[in-house]
Amino acid sequence: MKINALHLDGFGKFTNFDLKLNDGFNILFGRNEYGKTTLMTFIKLMFYAEGSKSQSIMNNLRKKYRPANADRMAGSITFTHENQKYRLEREFGETPRQDIVNLVNLSTGVTKRMRNAVNIGEKFFGMTKEAFERSIFIGQLGNTPNTSEETEALTKRLVDLSTSGEENTSVVNAIANLEAAKETYFSKNGNTGKSDKLIIEIENLKLELDNAQQEELEILKHQKEKKQLQEEISRLNGKINKYNHLIDIKEKINQMNMLQEKVNMANNIGVTEKKIQVKRNKLTNNGFMLNYKFIEEVKKKLDTIGLLTNSLEKAHKYAHAIEQDSTSLEEQLEKYDTSSINEASQKILKNIDNAQKILKQKENEYNECLRQFYEAKAELLVKGNTAAGTNVVNKQEKTSNPGAIFLFIISILIFIGGIGLGVIIGPVYFLVALVGVIITAVTMPKLKSSPKSGELAVTNIQQDDKFNGLNAETVRYNKLDEKRQAIQDEVRKLNDYVDNQKIKLKDLEQEKHRLEIDFTGLYSKKGQKKDELFRQQKTINEIQNTIDKEKNDLFYTYNKYEYVNNIFSLKQSLINAEQELRELDELKAQLKWQKEVFNTDSEILRYEAEKLHGLKKEIEGYGVDINAVPEIYKLRNKIDSVNEIIDELKNKINVITSNYMVKFRSKPGVAELENKIKALTEQLNKQKSLCESYDIAIQMLNKTEKELRQNFAPKLNEIVKDIFSSLSDEKYDDAVVSKDFDINVRQKDGDILNWQYLSNGTVDQVYFALRVALSQLMEENNETLPLILDDVFLQYDDERATTAIKFLDEHSKNCQIILFTCRKTFYDIYNKIRTEKSKTK
Repeated sequence: MKINALHLDGFGKFTNFDLKLNDGFNILFGRNEYGKTTLMTFIKLMFYAEGSKSQSIMNNLRKKYRPANADRMAGSITFTHENQKYRLEREFGETPRQDIVNLVNLSTGVTKRMRNAVNIGEKFFGMTKEAFERSIFIGQLGNTPNTSEETEALTKRLVDLSTSGEENTSVVNAIANLEAAKETYFSKNGNTGKSDKLIIEIENLKLELDNAQQEELEILKHQKEKKQLQEEISRLNGKINKYNHLIDIKEKINQMNMLQEKVNMANNIGVTEKKIQVKRNKLTNNGFMLNYKFIEEVKKKLDTIGLLTNSLEKAHKYAHAIEQDSTSLEEQLEKYDTSSINEASQKILKNIDNAQKILKQKENEYNECLRQFYEAKAELLVKGNTAAGTNVVNKQEKTSNPGAIFLFIISILIFIGGIGLGVIIGPVYFLVALVGVIITAVTMPKLKSSPKSGELAVTNIQQDDKFNGLNAETVRYNKLDEKRQAIQDEVRKLNDYVDNQKIKLKDLEQEKHRLEIDFTGLYSKKGQKKDELFRQQKTINEIQNTIDKEKNDLFYTYNKYEYVNNIFSLKQSLINAEQELRELDELKAQLKWQKEVFNTDSEILRYEAEKLHGLKKEIEGYGVDINAVPEIYKLRNKIDSVNEIIDELKNKINVITSNYMVKFRSKPGVAELENKIKALTEQLNKQKSLCESYDIAIQMLNKTEKELRQNFAPKLNEIVKDIFSSLSDEKYDDAVVSKDFDINVRQKDGDILNWQYLSNGTVDQVYFALRVALSQLMEENNETLPLILDDVFLQYDDERATTAIKFLDEHSKNCQIILFTCRKTFYDIYNKIRTEKSKTK
């Protein structure tokens, strides 16, 4: 059997999707969430339409894969079976029974509507859904056990698949089923078996038999209570009959009064006509008589004015809201005052100007001090040389450096000039000061030698009157040096102060700019509100003009009937007019009725007078006071009250009857209980006999199961050996399934290892080999089946994966293989294998 193509009309994420498959090895690569598992599930559900009543989407595949972007969940599979090509079409319903399934034989052109096609895969694969999922349909890591017990159980299930087509049907399982069946009758594990339940049920029936007599007494009690309620209902029905008789009397009294009024009415026609004329005169003004049409017209105009008035009120409220918003904006604009910022800026500018003036003075003072400093220094050197004598002069000539002194003075002047220009003109001139610093650094070492020589000369000269002038110059030189350094510190501080003030000035300018932007936005909003208020005021004026026009029209119309000058007076007048019209209509109706009575033939009047006389006699015969008979509606209310009581009593009777039916009639009587006890006792004896038969069958099946293990294992091991050897790249000699269904692996050196000592990847290889081998055994004497795999090699490293792909490539010569994988490595390995084969050829 081969699957040729898939078509998904709507299934999961796929809509109008087609997939063609080759006869041999098919690798379908896709990343996670690409729909690989969806396609595998589609294949399974097409052949084995499982259903679930679970509300959980994860446990109900029909809910999980019902497409959100398609009208229906449907598709088809094209496949080849026994040299015939078929197309299986299925439209999925809520349950498998609701599916619409067609099987089209493409070889003959015959289409067959499949009934009860829940597991159509049994026809073509030759196995149940459970066998399909345990053999040729292999999911991710779905074939690897975790414990020894799981190993034995899984191996047994796979062996059962190959021998019986059912993973839970084997000789061992048959024995277990017989044991379980026997256990269902007489349990040994603490549960209650069927026979145990029969014994308990017989004992319970005996207890029921003891209570049957007491229940019969309760039945009599219920029947007596029901009878009393029925008698009360009969009494109340008699009371209702009495009320109905009084209603009949009251109706005759009313009829008598109506006849009396009819006779008297003929005398009142003139009075009614005069009343009508008075009303007509009252409703007429200058030839115009008020009517209902006129009233409706006035009401419509009032409604229109009312709607306009509401619109006017809303417009005023909206205008008021706009005015409030405008006032709020005006208040916010008043807060935007930049005068304080301007004052602060002016103050900072003034501080900078003052500081720069002081800085200029300090620079002049520094230059003067520097001049005096170098004069003192030169004078000190001259006097020191004079006092020291010729030898000292010669020594000084050797140690002093006039060129270095000149360079030092020039560098100082450059430094001061650069500082001044940087403060006054711009920071770029500070670079000139930097040049002065560099020259000073170069000349300082040369200057240091001269003072030391001078000091040495001064030190070696005796203290006498000749050196007094030298000491005075030394003191003057030191003071000037201190003053020079102090002025330098002040200049540096003034420069720092100026820089700080400039930063503050920049911050104030930015704040002022931000305030100006905010002010412009608010000012724009205020203008918009002003325009909006103008438009709203225009709307108010238009509505007011319309209201005034409608009011003038209304007053003009209504003044035809009565003069009014305001809406309130008009409404009051309108209410009175409507009342007058209604009274006029009542008088007209009364007059019409009076005239009908008055115009009646005299014979009829005489007959009605005689009828009136007869009614009076009849009522007198009842012996009741006419005035004492209640009104009909009161009598009917009393009847309704009595009927309510009767209904309550009937409900009680129904409750009693229902309780009786539930509590007593559903329970068996004494004779029935005795018959049940007898029947259950006979059933218990039959079950005991059946359990004895189970013991005999278990003995025979144990013998059969032993023979099955001895005959099946060699055949299975031979196939497993070849497959496992290929998968493990002949690292292991073979894998062996023992007669106790345990799995061991034989190494090249002959040692046998139990599966528990192997890595997960090796165990996965063993069980994959076992499942493929069992699927081959299941195919014996049948058509080869495809292998459908879902990332079965996730635990394999690249080396094992390569070996596994090679095995599947070779195995695909015998059957179709469909491998779904999210690892592109497998796809690359397959392409590499095919390329190497092509080169070899």
